[in-house]
Amino acid sequence: YVSSIVPSYPDSLEDGAYEFAGWYTTPECFEGTKFDFTTGKMPNGDLTLFAKWAPVKHNVTFYTSKDSATGELKDKIGETVAVPHGSKINEQYIPQAPDDFDNGQYTFDGWFYMDNGVEKAFSFKDMTVTQELNVYARWISNKQINYIFHFELADGTVIADPVTGSGLAGETITVNAKGDTALYSNYQEGYFPNVKSHSIDLDIEDEDGLMEYTFVYSPVDAVQYTVYYVAETFKDGGTSLGTITRDGKTYYIIADTEVYDIADQMTITLLPGEDGKVHYYLVSVSLSIDMKHKDYKTLNPQVAAKESIIKSTINEVISGYTYEQAVADQKGMQEAILKSLQTLFDSDFIYNVNFREYTIS
Repeated sequence: YVSSIVPSYPDSLEDGAYEFAGWYTTPECFEGTKFDFTTGKMPNGDLTLFAKWAPVKHNVTFYTSKDSATGELKDKIGETVAVPHGSKINEQYIPQAPDDFDNGQYTFDGWFYMDNGVEKAFSFKDMTVTQELNVYARWISNKQINYIFHFELADGTVIADPVTGSGLAGETITVNAKGDTALYSNYQEGYFPNVKSHSIDLDIEDEDGLMEYTFVYSPVDAVQYTVYYVAETFKDGGTSLGTITRDGKTYYIIADTEVYDIADQMTITLLPGEDGKVHYYLVSVSLSIDMKHKDYKTLNPQVAAKESIIKSTINEVISGYTYEQAVADQKGMQEAILKSLQTLFDSDFIYNVNFREYTIS
């Protein structure tokens, strides 16, 4: 007999979810009816064999925690479990109850896993396994940690009101450097921060219960910089001043670009996230407009006239994101806004959407 024949993958099965598991003499592929090509004998009549397709198995590994700063999974629990595709995890492999964990001042908040950069809750009772998974325990704390962000010159001169607040230990707080009218009047022009934004991980071990960071600003004559308007792609017939490489990626330097700043900072409510909290996206938006575009003279005057519609479009796109999605895919959010605006004007004379400042609150 030819035992090496493997049939084509059935179109009726989920792609990649099953694997060929042998030939059987019963259509249902009952246990004990697998045909053994080594010992099997040809009967006096015709022999019909049926291919069996079994779910592939996915490895599921459990960990006691995940480092919020590095993403490193810590302290593997038990052995890795191989779970058939589309099946739930057998009760005997479910890790011990949360009450049995000892994690200092933190309280067990459930089991979680990462899916394309987004943290999602894992339910042993309801969820089936369809991919390789690293499942980890998440911990929360009721301890409040205060934070303060300062805005100063290198000599300690304060140039803006501080940003203060508090959060639960384990949370990450991100704040953007202030600019323009958010700075004191004498420093609204000609001063630049050392970094655009900074994040603080609220540490339960902090002795003072207060975490601080200072944005340091330098005067314009102490900062050497060049501003480029760039694009990842370049249309034939356009005007380019050359190319520039940043972080290993090459961009086209675009000439004849007009930037339209939407002056008001927008506050947009995001969809509920995994933590069940209400999050807001505070954003200042700029639009890059191609002055060489055939539609520029006709449509550019309409940008200011339609600013309220443009802001509604931006709000509609961003409000469709959860907190986790907004953190993981800002570029995708900007591209979605750009696509909607190009549809609004029925033209691609607006070719880029940029967030001058943004904060998730």
